Amino acid sequence: GSAALLAFEGWPAAWQIIAATALLFALAYLINTLSGFFLALAGGRPLRDLPGLGAALRGRQAGRFDALLAAALAGDGEASARAFQRLAYEMPGRDELAPTALGNVRAAAAAYSANQYGAHLDTVWPLVALTLADKDEELLGQLRGEQTATTFLTTVALLLALVSLPALLLAAAQGAAGRALWAAALLLPAYGLYRAAIVRALGWGRLTRAALDLYLADTGAKLGLRPLAGAPAAARARWEAVSRWLAYGGLRLGDARVQVPAAESDWYEAPGAPAPATLTAAEGTAAQLRVA
Repeated sequence: GSAALLAFEGWPAAWQIIAATALLFALAYLINTLSGFFLALAGGRPLRDLPGLGAALRGRQAGRFDALLAAALAGDGEASARAFQRLAYEMPGRDELAPTALGNVRAAAAAYSANQYGAHLDTVWPLVALTLADKDEELLGQLRGEQTATTFLTTVALLLALVSLPALLLAAAQGAAGRALWAAALLLPAYGLYRAAIVRALGWGRLTRAALDLYLADTGAKLGLRPLAGAPAAARARWEAVSRWLAYGGLRLGDARVQVPAAESDWYEAPGAPAPATLTAAEGTAAQLRVA
């Protein structure tokens, strides 16, 4: 490493600038291209089914869930209210827990959509976003900002961890205590950035709830769904059915055992009656209308 650094310092200044610029562009491309993977990894999705590790991580999150639930049920004071709020914003149902805290914060927004409205968030969100683009660009911009910040912080945190851990193991194997200490030090900003990503994910979750509360009915109107104001149970059941239809209605599996969801006629607004025709005769003109 030191020999490569000395060789780099021996290059002409122009080549050093070109190489450093190329490295920055490569890093930016890596972050942009793999950001979705890094976000999924930090959310625990690829870890869920890993033997041993996935179960251990979910067990730790289950412990957090149980501790919050116990605090929420312990009394009716401020501590109980805070615990209930954390359960609502930081956790989905116990059976739906992700392996990581970040994954659970994001899953909590999906659980809110399903439990409160019957809508599958991954299915209806693109439609809600289109509604926001028409009706509330400011809220849509805030959502995108929180999502971008969450993705960026998560990506940088994982890159630091992926650099630190192999370097730490290698230094420890070689008995290089100094290098091991420097490698371990990288884990501190990585953890700080991960916690910051959780904070921004919480902001995204709050804004997602607001978007659903304010604009899910408008999204339904864009789909032609008839309003069900004052009938929350019926609206919830319909959004469950609509979500299934939007997600799976296009399946053609060729297996009679699979009941593919179909659209129902009572979801939609009844076509309005045509406007009555109006006939106006010019002054001095006689008009007569005959219906056969």
